[in-house]
Amino acid sequence: MRHLSSDEQPISTGRHSLLLLPGMDRLIGSLERDLAASRRRVLIETYIYRDRKLGRGLGRLLARAEARGADVRLLYDALGPHAADSAFFGDLRSRGVDARYRPLEVAISQGDPFPRDHSRIVVSDSAAYTGGAAWGDEWLPRRLGGKGWYDVCVRVEGPCVEDFARLFEQRWREADGGAAPANG
Repeated sequence: MRHLSSDEQPISTGRHSLLLLPGMDRLIGSLERDLAASRRRVLIETYIYRDRKLGRGLGRLLARAEARGADVRLLYDALGPHAADSAFFGDLRSRGVDARYRPLEVAISQGDPFPRDHSRIVVSDSAAYTGGAAWGDEWLPRRLGGKGWYDVCVRVEGPCVEDFARLFEQRWREADGGAAPANG
């Protein structure tokens, strides 16, 4: 387990460590540290991913992790990034990030009555994150140009990280990787 700074107070159990991350500043700081150290994998499933300040910053971290040899995959909802520039996801792919979306047609054909992917999970080597935040600038604090939307996320370490990874893998397989990418 990584060393936590003095302002972080994890909740530890016999097998897990949970760190509550109230607000985007805390989430971004923790996630940046984990992604900068990732060597094996970075798996992200999200509903909203936009090509503005927050999304581009995350994209740079993903590309760096891929350059270090990590398996970097991004799974996003077909409509969540609807306002993103069409070249944005293509640029991520050209930098080695395996990005795909879950087409609405696939979800509907699988009998999903709500064919949207509102999941928000990140797996970075031996840590996982989940919560309400997404990768749109609305979540940035006002002082950084955002709308100051406030969500609480959690960072976990321990055996449940592999549960997050299995869930990501299941949803990755369900997505039609051969379809033309949305917005790109």
